[in-house]
Amino acid sequence: MKITIGTDPELMLFDKQSSEIVSAIPVIARSKYDPKELSNGSKCYYDNTLIEFSVNPARNETEFVSILQQAFSEASASFGNQYEMVAKPSHMMSKKDCEHKDAIQFGCSEEFCAYDLRKCEPPEAGGTFRSGGGHIHIGRDDYKEPSSPFLIKGRSKVNVIKMMDLVVGVPFTGIESNDPAALERKKLYGRAGRHRPTPYGVEYRVLSNYWVKSPVLAKLAYKLSERAVEAAQDASLIELMEENQEAVRQGIDIGNTDSCMSIFRKIAGKDLCKQVDLARNQKIDTLNKEWAIN
Repeated sequence: MKITIGTDPELMLFDKQSSEIVSAIPVIARSKYDPKELSNGSKCYYDNTLIEFSVNPARNETEFVSILQQAFSEASASFGNQYEMVAKPSHMMSKKDCEHKDAIQFGCSEEFCAYDLRKCEPPEAGGTFRSGGGHIHIGRDDYKEPSSPFLIKGRSKVNVIKMMDLVVGVPFTGIESNDPAALERKKLYGRAGRHRPTPYGVEYRVLSNYWVKSPVLAKLAYKLSERAVEAAQDASLIELMEENQEAVRQGIDIGNTDSCMSIFRKIAGKDLCKQVDLARNQKIDTLNKEWAIN
């Protein structure tokens, strides 16, 4: 069994002429039903007013970053120098940018909560508030003929999502706590335990697009996800998570996970804890500069 990790990040477009974030619909001009094809199987298209990417899953953090960098570079070249992608978790768009019929469509697939074990009602999205996610897709390369039920059947999907909350959601809630747009996003999306089951595994839907700001954060998101999957196969660590799940859930939902970090550190290990601490103090430049997009 080999675990694969992918993503479908949603980014916003900044118009350098107007110095405003604008709708991606007229710029990209390709919907998810007719996406723009990029290299290595990647695609980009508008989703609501944002630009969304669909990329192939990776088997290590270096491949993960390389796939994203190439997709971002190609997409950026396609819409020219006037526009620049930004990884902002939420934004109040102009009324004009939300008039298009596709700008009032929100999510089409069902979302579930790992704690309540129920389908979640879609958020009441009105007005011009929009948010960007950085969902993590976790799968198995042998999912069509699995050698074991892990991630494919039974409670293992829920165990992985809960462990993702503790090992990925908790530290990234702290990392992005200096960005008010990340907390605002939680009014619509990003609550603890939110996920979609998939044939190949699960889609973890808690993270915003904050980690997409730089390759360093992207590598960290990958490595933390990898550790979460490992931990979800350890019965003693699953028990530890469940003993603390209410604190984890509340911390992610209100955007303050300080009380959960001690539990995270028990599972993550010294090296990952050090990387998380460094990330909380990292100074981040523009997305173009961080990802070396010309």
